Amino acid sequence: MSEPRILLCYRKDDMPVPSARSFTDACSKCGAAIWVAYSSPSDAKRICLLCAGPILKDPNTKLEVTESIAADAVAIMKRKPQ
Repeated sequence: MSEPRILLCYRKDDMPVPSARSFTDACSKCGAAIWVAYSSPSDAKRICLLCAGPILKDPNTKLEVTESIAADAVAIMKRKPQ
């Protein structure tokens, strides 16, 4: 049984203009407006970086993110209370 895929997305509030061709959707946890790149996997659950905090902190989580996105996620989590 494979683990569910989770796609971490920037909130529109955190990134007014996306860096890749994207469409808007809602975070599946909090409902915030998020950017989803057209090239993203369609079978993944989409959540914003703020809601991803507990997932990112879990040492058992296997991440497939670039260093820049991971750094952005940490910075966003530090700015906003959980």
